[in-house]
This record gives sequence, structure tokens and C-alpha cells, in this order.
Amino acid sequence: MNQLVTQGTFQKELEKYRNNKFNVMVPAVVFDDPTSIWEPVLTVAEIDTNPEAKEIYPGQADNKFRMHGVALNKLANCAGIVFENTQDPIKKLLPGLYCAYQTIGYRRQHDGSYTAYTATYALDLKVKEEEIRDAHTAKIAKKYKDKNKEWQRARVEYMTNRDLVQLRKYLVQLAESGSRNRVIRGILGLKSEYTLAELKKPFVVVNWRLKIDMSDPETKRLVTLKALEAQASTSGPVRAPSISNPTPPIDLPPEADEDVTPTDFEADDTPEDLGPPTPQEEFEARPRPVKLQIIKELVAKKGYDMSKQPVPPDKWTDGRLNAFFSHLSELKDKKK
Repeated sequence: MNQLVTQGTFQKELEKYRNNKFNVMVPAVVFDDPTSIWEPVLTVAEIDTNPEAKEIYPGQADNKFRMHGVALNKLANCAGIVFENTQDPIKKLLPGLYCAYQTIGYRRQHDGSYTAYTATYALDLKVKEEEIRDAHTAKIAKKYKDKNKEWQRARVEYMTNRDLVQLRKYLVQLAESGSRNRVIRGILGLKSEYTLAELKKPFVVVNWRLKIDMSDPETKRLVTLKALEAQASTSGPVRAPSISNPTPPIDLPPEADEDVTPTDFEADDTPEDLGPPTPQEEFEARPRPVKLQIIKELVAKKGYDMSKQPVPPDKWTDGRLNAFFSHLSELKDKKK
């Protein structure tokens, strides 16, 4: 919901929202200037707390939640934040293992000027691997208490390796998302984590737009011309605002407990959501010697003729062992 507010009633409107327990993402004091050609627009945005909407996900603290990039971008659009990357935003020090990404965000102020904010987000997969393994170890031990330690370790390794593959695949995108989200949080003064009750309260943000006197024929003609030019444009990137005398951007420091907004694979495939592992997953998580023993037992159980295989299983790759286990599992047991 957009609401145009006159200069004289701006503070009154803000106070009304604050008194109604809204999340007001506006500076505590904004000086009214009747002569200004810029006018404030207040926008009320709601965060969808339904898990299926994937706008929030569990935070590190108990009963706390964080906003996905979808929710953060919703607030950024309401506030009129625009972005640009630095000339060389991607810095891969170790291909596939480390990536740093820098983003600059601009927000218009009440006098029409822009303030720039910059943030860098780095992903080190060596560090992430330790964090992922520790998290899975704790969750597996809690959920599968009836399983022995060897099974739990195998399951942790399987899930850790699975998550690391996804992190390597989307390394640059995650680093970019992390730097962008950090800029949004810094500009709007958002906390890294909220309670569910806090997130259910609407967020109020302010944007500033040019005050145009449409009663003037020449002004109306120019505005109409610009609108027609914009309509005729079929494509083209949205550029950051041009600033004639740019000031050094404000560098936003990282928060101690801040993390990149996870992609779907991180948010949905936690141990609590996976359910019991399938036989195939259990097999793939086993150490190689255990895999060979299982294959040997299955061959005898199914009555499979190993003479069809020119190379013995102990010479096979893990991928071939996994595929052969899947094939044997589909066969009927040998008749006794």
C-alpha cells in the first residue's frame, strides 16, 4: 500500500504507525521543508510468514527467523533502493572454494541527493564445510538416536557432501546475494533476526519522489513525453542513479551472526525435513569397504551371475557401485 504524505503531516503519519506497533524503517527525525521539490511516499509492506512462501527461514537463535532475499528485495523496492556492482565485483582467490562479492546500493534522501552504501560478502567453503558438518552432526544425533555412531557419521558425511556440491555450484550467486542483502539491511536498519510476531507486523518504509505540478501545461507535456518514451522502450537494464559529485560510499560492517540468505536447497533439505533416508542414500553414505560387503551379500541374495561382469567390484568406481546397488535392489530374490 502506497500513501502520499504531505510535508506537514509526515511526522504525524509516522507517529501513527509507530503507535500501532508497525515496523517503521524510517529515521526517527526527518525535517520538513515546505519549499522542497521532493515529497515523501510511505509504503506499507507485509512479509509472508507462511513457510510455503519462502520469505523467511529459521535463524540461529531459538524462535527467531531471518528474511529470504525475496522479502528483503520487497522492502528494497518499496524504499527505492537501486544497486550497482563494482567494476570487478567477483574476486575468486581459490576457484570453487572462495568468492568475495561487492555491491553498492543507493537510496534517495529527503533533499533529492543519494547516499551510497557498500558491502562485501565472502564465502569460504573450507569454513562453511566445518559449519555444515557441525550443524548436521548435532541434528542427526538428536533425530536418529536409535542409529549407531557409524551410521550417524556416514549420514553426516553424505549430507555435508551434498550441501557442499550445491554451494560450489552456486558460489558466485550466493556471494552476490549475501552482499546485496547486507546492503539492504544496512540501509533500512533491519535486524538480522526477528521473532515471528515481529515479522507479522507490517513494515513501513519511505521513498522520495519529485513533486510535479501537473496543472502547468509545459510540465504536463514534458512528463507525458517522458512517459511515452519509457513505454516505447522494450528493454534495457535498470541503472544506478548518476551522481555528479559522488561521495565515498558508507562501508557497512558485517554483523557477527549474519549469514547469506540460503537457497532452496539449504532451507528445505535440513535433516528435520528429509525424513528417514532411503536404502539408496544409506548405501551411498557407507564407506567403500562396507559397500563392497553389501554388494557381495546382495549378489548372493539375488542369485546374480557375476561372470557377466568383466571387472570385479573392488575395481569399480563409487559411482558404478552405487548404480549396481540400485540395479540389484530392483531384482527379485533368488528362489530357495
